[in-house]
Amino acid sequence: MDSLRIPLAIILPLLVAGLIVVFSFGPGDTTIGTKNEQGGGQPVATENSRAGASSEVVLKAAKKAGTATSLPSFGDPTATGKHAFRRSSSADPDEPAGKVRVIQRLNLEKFEPEFLAALEISNRAARQDRLRMLAVQLAYDPDAAYEFVEMVTDRSDQNVLAHAIATQMMQHDMEGGMEWGVGLPSAYRSLVVNVIASKWVTANREEAIEWVTAQEDETAFVAAAQGVIRTLRQLDKDAAFAWAQELSEHALHQELGSTLVSVMAAADPSAAYEFARNLENEGTRNKAYVAIVQAISRTDPAAATEWAASLPDASTRQQGLMTASSRWAQQDPEGAATWLAELGDGNAKNSALSTVLRTWSSRDPESAASWVADMDLGSAHSSVVMNIARSWGAKDPAAAVEWIGTLEDSKIQNR
Repeated sequence: MDSLRIPLAIILPLLVAGLIVVFSFGPGDTTIGTKNEQGGGQPVATENSRAGASSEVVLKAAKKAGTATSLPSFGDPTATGKHAFRRSSSADPDEPAGKVRVIQRLNLEKFEPEFLAALEISNRAARQDRLRMLAVQLAYDPDAAYEFVEMVTDRSDQNVLAHAIATQMMQHDMEGGMEWGVGLPSAYRSLVVNVIASKWVTANREEAIEWVTAQEDETAFVAAAQGVIRTLRQLDKDAAFAWAQELSEHALHQELGSTLVSVMAAADPSAAYEFARNLENEGTRNKAYVAIVQAISRTDPAAATEWAASLPDASTRQQGLMTASSRWAQQDPEGAATWLAELGDGNAKNSALSTVLRTWSSRDPESAASWVADMDLGSAHSSVVMNIARSWGAKDPAAAVEWIGTLEDSKIQNR
């Protein structure tokens, strides 16, 4: 055994050399060092290329380093440099704005097979659950995340993955996650940005509104503004109305038409109408009118029904009448039905009246039937009677059959 002993003077240098090699060349794809990091110098990154790897991740240097988070399971354990996630918006281009988060480069050789396997899962729900799990890893490497989103061919899967990635990023940096969403292809940028904006305004109203107001990307601005104001309406109606009025003067107010009107109408229907009638696009204008009807019907469905009947576009008038009268029917079905019965014949009247009688007969079919017997409903008569018969038949078939037998219309009796 003595002959196998190795002098300590030989062992120690070998151990030291081995440790240096281990800490200098880890198993990941990227080696990152820092230059005078304590003194504010920029981190330096170099990439070991490999066939089939994604394009080089652009690591933006920052003077102010953030707090490191735990490493993802597919991350490179040697990549410990700290980098700014989002573009700087401060006066000094070298000084990052706000909180700086850590970016952890993915080990693509380990991650990519897992990702491709997830895409092969046949069950949609299981596949999308797996994509949400992988999004946690992708959130550490924003540039690689873009490429993996592009690998997904199913639009629904793309939306799920992109939304999950941005949501993970926002847990550490709200603005950073939003800016990543803005960088997505236009095909699904709006959906992701809209959802992210809704979450942001809930967490920090001032920051979210400030970001949207300063946004130069038109698609992102419209999507984010819609998400913010719809959520803000639930949180603070007065604040939502005030911001809607500000946005009504914005250069892109036409694109926000129906969204702004729905908020404004809840507080000031007259102001909402003045804004809506000046919208240039007819489709947007008609959507805005329906939004006004919806807002008014929440507090005064009778007035909303009357106003909807005056709308010039036939399709919009029909939609507005059905929306308002259905709410009216929940409070006073006989009042709603009687008012609608006095309108001139037309599809809008018939559709709305059928909706009201359906609601009424589901609660009190006998009263609805008694009302119909005393009314001349014109072309709406047959559909109204059939709605009552179905509702009554579901509750009391014998009574429904007896009532139908009293009707003079043989066509209805034979149905």
